[in-house]
Amino acid sequence: MKIGIITWFGGPNYGTNLQAIALQRYLRNCGYHVEIINFSPPELAQKIKKTFWQRVANQPQKYADKYSNKKYKEEITQKLYKIESEVNKNCVFTENVKDESDYIRICNEFDILIFGSDQIWNPNWYHKYYYADYPEIKAKKVSYAPSLGVLCINKDQEINIRGSLQSFSSVSVRENQGADIIENITGSRPQVVMDPTFLLDAQQWEDVLEIPQSPNEGYVLSMFLTDNSHHWRAAEKFAKCHHLKHIILPYTGFSYMQRGEIKPDIGLRELLSLIKGAQFILTDSFHITVFSIIFGREFYTFMRFKDDGFTSQNTRVINLLELSGLQERMLPYSSCTISEKHNINYDEVTNKLSNEISKSKQYLNEAIER
Repeated sequence: MKIGIITWFGGPNYGTNLQAIALQRYLRNCGYHVEIINFSPPELAQKIKKTFWQRVANQPQKYADKYSNKKYKEEITQKLYKIESEVNKNCVFTENVKDESDYIRICNEFDILIFGSDQIWNPNWYHKYYYADYPEIKAKKVSYAPSLGVLCINKDQEINIRGSLQSFSSVSVRENQGADIIENITGSRPQVVMDPTFLLDAQQWEDVLEIPQSPNEGYVLSMFLTDNSHHWRAAEKFAKCHHLKHIILPYTGFSYMQRGEIKPDIGLRELLSLIKGAQFILTDSFHITVFSIIFGREFYTFMRFKDDGFTSQNTRVINLLELSGLQERMLPYSSCTISEKHNINYDEVTNKLSNEISKSKQYLNEAIER
C-alpha cells in the first residue's frame, strides 16, 4: 500500500520538520511505502510571510530581525543547511511538484493520502492543497493530527472547511478546540489524537536522528518563538538564580540580543541533544514542550499569545499539558517571573500519555486499513 503525506516541512522551524520526520518514520516502521508530497504553494508562503511582516511593521522587532539576520547570517545559513540535510536523510519525498496538474497526478499515484500534522488546517492560511480538494483526486483521504490553531473561525472559513472535508474517510485533529470547530460545521466530531512526534519514544528518536552526546555542564535551555520581553526577563533571572549557564536558541530578532550563550546554528540532532541534557527548559513552543516531555525534563512553558479568542494559538499547548496533568507548568502571557514547582513525576505523566498515544496509533492504523 502506498501512502502520500501532505504536510509542512523545510525552513527554520524545528517542530515543523520533526513532525514530518515522525509521521513518515512511524508509518514506515508499520511496513507501508510512504512518501511526502514535495510541494508547498508559493502563494501560501507569501501570505504567511506577509502576515508576519504586517504584525511587526513599525515595531522594533522589525529592525531587530534585520540586524540579527545580517550579524548572524553565516550561522543561520548553517542551521538551515543542517535541518535540510537531516530532513532529506530521514524522509522520502516524491518528485518536485511544479503546478496544480502535477499535484493532482502525483496524488493519484497513492492509495491513501494522510494530511498532517502541524497547522496545515489553520483557517487563516486556508488552501485547498492541504485537503487535496480536487474532484480529480481519487485516493482515500485521512487526516492525522492537523491543527486549526485557533479558537473560532468566521463564516467564509467555515464554508471552505466544510466543503473540503466532504471527501475524507477519516478525520482526526490535534486539539479539542479544533474538534469542536469541525463538529460545529460538519455535525460529526473528529477524534483528537497526539502530535506525531509522540508516535516515536525517546529511544526511537535517539536512533532515528543519532543524537550526539549532551553537554556535561548544567544549563538552562531557552527558546521562544516570540519576542516577549517578560519571558526573556524571567528566563535570565531563572538561570541566574540557579547558577546555571543560560543557553539560548534564537528564533526572532531580540532573542539574538539576550544575555546568555547564543547558539544560532543548531540543527535537529543538536536540538534534541540540548533538550535531553538540560536541567531546565523554558519556552513558548509547542514542540519544545513536547520533546521536554518525551525526554523527561523539567520545563516551564509560557503562553505564546494573549487569549483574545480569535487569533490565540495557545490551545495546542494547553491541551497537551491538560492531558499530561502538567497544567501548573503553563505560565501566563504577561509573566516575568517563574514560580518554581516540585519536580515532575514522569511515571505519572507516562501513564497518562501512554493510553492517548495507543489510541492515536489505533486510530491511524484503522483509518488506513478501513
